[in-house]
Amino acid sequence: MWTFQFGVWCDFSPQLPRPQASPKPRSESQLRRPGRPRSDWASWAEQIRSHAAESAVESSEHLNTLDLELFHTYMTKTANTLHDGTQPHLWSEEEKLDKAYERELEVLTGCFERTFGKGQNAALNAVGKLQDVISWIYQLGDDYMEGLRQRDLMSMVILGHFCVLPWTVEVQYWFMHEWASHIIKDILAISQDSRQWLSWPLSYLNLQE
Repeated sequence: MWTFQFGVWCDFSPQLPRPQASPKPRSESQLRRPGRPRSDWASWAEQIRSHAAESAVESSEHLNTLDLELFHTYMTKTANTLHDGTQPHLWSEEEKLDKAYERELEVLTGCFERTFGKGQNAALNAVGKLQDVISWIYQLGDDYMEGLRQRDLMSMVILGHFCVLPWTVEVQYWFMHEWASHIIKDILAISQDSRQWLSWPLSYLNLQE
């Protein structure tokens, strides 16, 4: 399914693994796409809903709410449906897993809002502050880190969306250059199935094919 987001067409349907083209270098003067990040997070939430029928809500008005909370709710409700099928679910305590996702999403959402703003003031042309961008890393919980160590797909998808934040400070800090693209490329190398959940970060980082 193709959706027009932030000046680019994004394919949210599952894709077969394909060779990745090397991204072109981004000049410091390159302008970021206009738009509001809340819209894209909500769109991604709707895609999660289509892959997890049990999490669907009956009221259609919920599906049109351009709010980070929609993304947040669907992510936590459908966490166990996003594994790529090639590896076992290594965490035995489901409640602990759900709480780990819930916590990290809550903190990450705050980082996004401090970087891009809220509501009508939200825009993607923001240049982030380093302390806001990396604050999520310093607050990561042990359960979530265990998920990353085990290459849990849901944990990697959350990390992939975080990559948008360090990208916003690359122009200011040379030591942050290419950090975001390096992480997201490694996620795709581990699991190509993650690509369908990372359409927005890949577009924002100019890493589409």
